[in-house]
Amino acid sequence: MVNQTLLDKMVALRRCGYSMREIAEEVDRSERTVRRYVKDVEPQVELRDVFDTAQLMDWFYDEVLARRRWATTQAGEHWDESFDLGVEAVDSTMKLLRQRVESMEEISLRRLKSDEALRRQFFEEFISPVILRWISVLRGGQMQKMLDREFGPYGWEEVDEDAEDPDVWL
Repeated sequence: MVNQTLLDKMVALRRCGYSMREIAEEVDRSERTVRRYVKDVEPQVELRDVFDTAQLMDWFYDEVLARRRWATTQAGEHWDESFDLGVEAVDSTMKLLRQRVESMEEISLRRLKSDEALRRQFFEEFISPVILRWISVLRGGQMQKMLDREFGPYGWEEVDEDAEDPDVWL
């Protein structure tokens, strides 16, 4: 015996993509009974929005720019000076990221494109060591600024330490 409530449940399960056998187990009826009532109900498969590779790389690019802004802001606050990583840092980061994505297996890449949580996790694992490199570049820049203030712009690189007379160093 099947009442309207049970029929509605069977139809809902079928539209969600359940098989006849799975529905039968769920509603505690035979597969034949389920088939008789929902044979004409087609499953409605819901497709998630999936990025193509260009959209995926655009998403990564936006995230890289956000992290670049964060890193330069943090460095500026820490050292009381303004810093900029420049286009080269973003460019090299995107090249590394593209290489990593292109080396992925197709099924992993497909999941990365369709699952935002997985995409964020992948990006966090990728970007952490990159940010450490950025910070070392910024620290190097901070050290260079200190040397420039002390010895003049790039004057400290031109010193010939083997010369006997300090007047000949420059």
